[in-house]
Amino acid sequence: MDREFVREQLYQKYIAPTKKKRKNYVGIEIEMPIINLNREAVDFTVIHRITDCFMKHFQFQEAGRDEEGNIYSISDHVHGDILSYDCSYNNLELSLGKEKELFSIQHRFLSYYDFWQNELGKHHYTLTGMGVNPYRIYNHNVPIPNGRYRMLFHHLNSYKNYDLPMFFHEYPAFGTFSSASQVQLDVDYEELLSTIQDAMTVAAFHLGLKQQLQALNELLEQDHVIYHHGYTAGELRKMFVQQEWPSFVNQDELYVLVGKVLELAKKGLESREYGEERLLEPLFERMEKRTNPAKKMLELRNSGVDMQEIIRQYGQAK
Repeated sequence: MDREFVREQLYQKYIAPTKKKRKNYVGIEIEMPIINLNREAVDFTVIHRITDCFMKHFQFQEAGRDEEGNIYSISDHVHGDILSYDCSYNNLELSLGKEKELFSIQHRFLSYYDFWQNELGKHHYTLTGMGVNPYRIYNHNVPIPNGRYRMLFHHLNSYKNYDLPMFFHEYPAFGTFSSASQVQLDVDYEELLSTIQDAMTVAAFHLGLKQQLQALNELLEQDHVIYHHGYTAGELRKMFVQQEWPSFVNQDELYVLVGKVLELAKKGLESREYGEERLLEPLFERMEKRTNPAKKMLELRNSGVDMQEIIRQYGQAK
């Protein structure tokens, strides 16, 4: 396919719409692992029954059934909210319809969340905000039985067919036990570049740029591999990984910026008088110690502890 044609299609789909003047909205998608506190696999029949109850209680409409006749997606035509399952019935996803501000989204989310926690509690289940299901070792990590996810998992399992396995991990079923959250913002064309730059700055702090470079360094130990543009791994290592932080990143200024963002968030939450500012305490602690979960995981890995063993112990921790 012609490269310029692809470039134009991408531009028309993702960039051109930002040139159209419109009202600014925000949309949120929240995925949450479902945990069976009995340290057993999640019983999908329980999830299907609660889905039916939720649909009747909030007057949602059916939007999709799997090949076994179970509902995997329902929607609310008033607000545009969607309840679905991401990859498997171990992961609940709430997609909140666009709004001009966050408060109405929060109100609806809490209503949905409270309903689910109440119903799940009857079976000694719970929702968690963890990105990776800590009880995945007990679960049936199988995809939703429909064409879309069958195709996805067939593709993910094809990693064994490639000659460069270091580009792939050995968890093709990761979608059944991993969750994420997203925020969509309407951005005008004039602010597009600055918004992307701001997002990248925050992401660099959150993910731990230093840790990402360490992981890249481990990958580049394979000196015999020739990468794109003809560089060997050794040459790439000299180019990118000689410093803990790239020269264009001022670490001190980055943490100052993060501190300002956290203080603004704290001030806003305090004004609501719900005590929500306490939820920011772990982030303040990470900022002060200049650390993050990725760094701790790498330290464990570098100490020689097998990652599978770390995951197993985490799942079995009291």
